[in-house]
Amino acid sequence: MQLYNSDYLDKSADPTFPAKLESYNLLNLKQSENILDIGCGTGFDVIQMAKVKAGVGKVFGLDIDPKFIAIANEAKEKSGLKNIEFLVGSAEELPFKDNELDAVRLERVFQHLKSPELVWKEIKRVLKPGGTLVIVETDWKGLSFYTPRFEISDKLIDFLVHKRLNNGMASRKIVSEMVQYGFEELSLEVVPILIPNYALADMFIKIGSLAAVAVENKVIAHDQFEDWKTSFDIVEQSKTPIGLLNMFVTKATL
Repeated sequence: MQLYNSDYLDKSADPTFPAKLESYNLLNLKQSENILDIGCGTGFDVIQMAKVKAGVGKVFGLDIDPKFIAIANEAKEKSGLKNIEFLVGSAEELPFKDNELDAVRLERVFQHLKSPELVWKEIKRVLKPGGTLVIVETDWKGLSFYTPRFEISDKLIDFLVHKRLNNGMASRKIVSEMVQYGFEELSLEVVPILIPNYALADMFIKIGSLAAVAVENKVIAHDQFEDWKTSFDIVEQSKTPIGLLNMFVTKATL
């Protein structure tokens, strides 16, 4: 089930940029020769990382969707950067040799995986000994909305985490899974994202679409959602954020 399109990925880059920047810093871009961004989407992160590397080594971007890769290749041409290669492929069967890569990055990928164990094995296979892994994941379970209708918030968040996403608790499993698969020197950074208004919540979290499916599945009633949505009006008038979402940025060494 594809929840996002290329327009969503481009627009969501802004609120998530602090987490992205932290992931770039943890990768030691200038010292890592060959880097792979799994689930690269339209290539935003690959291009940013390639700029930092300034022609040293190569940054690969891999995505299962050919449409995303086509857009990424257009962005590559516009950038003029030569140290980039975009590939169509699956995270479960990475098109790289054993011990070929110095670093691997994934952002908001594990939450969509039905078989994360296959991806863990592939990451471990393609990384060199001593290679770096950086994972950025959304802590959907910790999503908070500042509204007195918290019972509706709880139902929507539960529906998202346990029904709409294949692996909605991924962010809370990353550290234990890193240990399980033999990674060491772990670190975890929490990057908060304030949600300033309902419009951004709808763009970044697709709350309107989520609510529509929740109503269809009788998780909530339509009038409950409308009451919940209206409850944000007072908060927005006060010019304070309507919610908070955390991104977990985890680093480990093989």
